[in-house]
Amino acid sequence: MKNFLILFLFLISSKLSGQGNGWEWQNPLPIGNSLYDIHVFDAQNAIAVGIVGTIIKTSDGGVTWRTQRNDSENNLYSLSFIDNQTGWAVGHNGIVCKTVDGGITWSSHSSGTLNHLLSVHFISPETGWAVGLGGVILHSTNGGINWQVQTSGTSSILNSVHFINSQTGWAVGMYGTILKTNNGGGFWQNQNSNGGDNINCVYFKTPQIGWAVSSSQNNSAILRTTNGGSIWQKQPINIYLSQINFVDDQTGWAVGEGGKILKTTNGGTIWQAQTSGGENSLTSVQFTDPQNGYAVGTYGTIIKTTNSGANWDFQRSGSMEELYSVHFNSTQVGWVAGNGGLLLKTTNAGNRWEIQNSGTNKQLTSIFALDNSNAWASGIDGIILHTTNGGVSWHNQTSETQNIIKSIFFSDSQNGWAVATFGVILHTSNGGVLWEQQNSFTSKWLNQIYFTDPQNGWAVGGSGTILKTTNGGANWESRVSGTIYELYTVHFINDQVGWIGGQGGVILTTTDGGITWTNQTSGTQDKILSVHFEDTENGWATVEYGRIFKTTDGGVSWLNQRSGVARNLHSIIFTDPQNGWAVGYGGTILHTSTGGVTPIHKTIVSSPSFSLYPNPAEEMVSLSVKGEILSVWLVDALGKENTLATDSENRIEIRDLKTGLYWIKVQTREGVSVQRLVKK
Repeated sequence: MKNFLILFLFLISSKLSGQGNGWEWQNPLPIGNSLYDIHVFDAQNAIAVGIVGTIIKTSDGGVTWRTQRNDSENNLYSLSFIDNQTGWAVGHNGIVCKTVDGGITWSSHSSGTLNHLLSVHFISPETGWAVGLGGVILHSTNGGINWQVQTSGTSSILNSVHFINSQTGWAVGMYGTILKTNNGGGFWQNQNSNGGDNINCVYFKTPQIGWAVSSSQNNSAILRTTNGGSIWQKQPINIYLSQINFVDDQTGWAVGEGGKILKTTNGGTIWQAQTSGGENSLTSVQFTDPQNGYAVGTYGTIIKTTNSGANWDFQRSGSMEELYSVHFNSTQVGWVAGNGGLLLKTTNAGNRWEIQNSGTNKQLTSIFALDNSNAWASGIDGIILHTTNGGVSWHNQTSETQNIIKSIFFSDSQNGWAVATFGVILHTSNGGVLWEQQNSFTSKWLNQIYFTDPQNGWAVGGSGTILKTTNGGANWESRVSGTIYELYTVHFINDQVGWIGGQGGVILTTTDGGITWTNQTSGTQDKILSVHFEDTENGWATVEYGRIFKTTDGGVSWLNQRSGVARNLHSIIFTDPQNGWAVGYGGTILHTSTGGVTPIHKTIVSSPSFSLYPNPAEEMVSLSVKGEILSVWLVDALGKENTLATDSENRIEIRDLKTGLYWIKVQTREGVSVQRLVKK
């Protein structure tokens, strides 16, 4: 391995090995993100890419998968490797990533376009093509460092590109588009797709023999040519297919919606269905030989066969039910609640989650654990469940309401509260044996309740509703929120200081027990779904579309942490400033042991390819670099990256930086290296 390679420390979990990326998957495993493409090196080694920059790799036949370091959160749609070390991935906003160490590390390169790139194919370490939106075709002759636009003659979306040699290739896309070149892309000519509609993939084994899959609502087909595309023969298939792959000119597979798999052993004359064992759509399939293959798809689907597809085995574990609430009463013991009456418990910080028998199939929207034995869960139709033995058994409590109980909270073993739709507030003073309604004086939906002691509590809900009690709920008073947006979440660290989050990116804070509220700038217009603070300075919030924000100054400023997901996270909790969990759509459970910070400071650099001087520095720092600098980034202690500009002498101005510890990351044609910088 080259001496400039950055080596990363790996954090191991039961099925997924991570790299300390701040937030890591605990359920489902190895990952819950949709995967769009897979490259299989051999029966043991494979790598897959997907949404929000997901790159995962296995070296043991899929027993474990490792997340691979990728600095971008852009969706990655396509992979191409020319050997077991050198490969490329392309995706959203024209991103191009390259690896020269088998996918352990990836460097980003400019493609020169912001159009989404949907497919990439290299035929040598230097020569490759990428295609995407707007009919874009890009060509590289220096290993993806630089790209030149080729004239496609179409504005249709191009979904797939495949070359059989340096001169002959095809690109396919929307509206039956099939393009062919015989001179490396200098000129692309149209071929007749024979009525094909949206063509998703093209694959050739020889310059003459190739296949394509065409899909639409009523016009799905497999196309085949034996003369280089001069004539395409159409086989109607009543399945939406995404990708096709052949191991020789006779044996191939196609995959698509609903977990469908087709196989042929006669070059595509006859296709037979295989059973994948799942219903999630499959997006990519690849075989290394007639026996061993993988397929990937939506929601982290990974399946493998060792007998030519006669049997497909899932390489994923864990529930996919939507999770609405998480609660830990210690760093080790916690519960989550979700759809279908699902209750999961861990006794080892989430390294293993076990299903508990809730006795119901009703949606559970809230969970609260007072200690390792006593916990309550609530949900639709007024359901309240209670356990006194750590969840070995759960018993129904009578709530006297049929409304959806959105949140439940206990200040001690006897005193508890729950809030529900249409302004319902319930209280118990005997551990839930009897629940009685308290007068909220509102009909608005109430989404969450929080108490700091048996007397002081707050509830939030629709149309900016904030309610406060100082006598255990005997009286609830409305407080002015200053917003008409729905409020979803409330959290206090003592009886004076708290925060509220809601629709429109609203974050409110109080320092007088909720008598008055001040609006904070969250930096987003999207919903703040859950908020949690460990002290007056350090807090986290989950935001729509999988984002997690963190503040270290009490909410004056919020920074986006890299969650690695694009799905809603409904609930977040921390047991200390380092250990936290977030749960949400598709069974997602994320955990951090670093406060959500990507620990770039744990990076080990072996023989870095640049040096910094002076270091420590106060106003200016110089880079001594072997070779051309492609990009330079400054990384702060929270893991936030900013692109830096260098002058003609490779100097960087740092006089405006705050005193502290930073990292300078430099990308050259040889790779990426990181050096620590101390700002005086």
